[in-house]
Amino acid sequence: MKEGLQYQRTDKAIRNAFVELLEQKKFEQITIADILKEAPVSRNTFYAHYRDKYEIAESFYQEYLEKFHDFKKNTYDNPDAGLYTASDYAGRNSWLIQAYGRFYRENKKLIHILEHIHTDTIDMHKVMLEDQKMLYRNDPFHKDTPKEQLEYETAIYAGILSALMELPQKTSRDTDQFLSQMDSINDAVITAALYAIGIRMPEHQAAALSAVKEIQQATELEQVHLVSKYQK
Repeated sequence: MKEGLQYQRTDKAIRNAFVELLEQKKFEQITIADILKEAPVSRNTFYAHYRDKYEIAESFYQEYLEKFHDFKKNTYDNPDAGLYTASDYAGRNSWLIQAYGRFYRENKKLIHILEHIHTDTIDMHKVMLEDQKMLYRNDPFHKDTPKEQLEYETAIYAGILSALMELPQKTSRDTDQFLSQMDSINDAVITAALYAIGIRMPEHQAAALSAVKEIQQATELEQVHLVSKYQK
């Protein structure tokens, strides 16, 4: 019976073994024999739980999708969320970036696992990019934005935000600490970039100038490099 305690313990052992192996080798190199040895479980026991390593990977992916669905429900589907109670664009955008940062921190282990997996159905970089695009498109502030402009704006927003989220993995910085410090600079980078290419109109000039000033005050080496990258 799948909900039995022994079944759950064995399932956890298989999943833990899979995660441990992902730290040792590429997903493509992992074999069923590797999992059996690492768990350890018999081949018959393994197949009572999963068809292959791809089904294990899909189980982690489905877990992520469920968590992201809950996140969306608590942001866009919640009328009391800061997205709806903030008084202006800057406030809504800042709240959303901070909410996404919290989601990333709370699920960083799961996301880290999925970033090691690339299959026909799992590409975490693409998934997170599309998630960020979806969130930006659904912002009530953008409901009157022309479709073509919104798509262009969305792509830039998601690309910059993805770069900010991935930066800690390319440095020695602790992800929690980095995202906490970047909550304020995220909006600054995005606002300045959108205004610089002309898709934020003159009424946003004050916010853009303020954003540039905030960027210039960044003292962390990674932040300076990031700003330089998007000014080129």
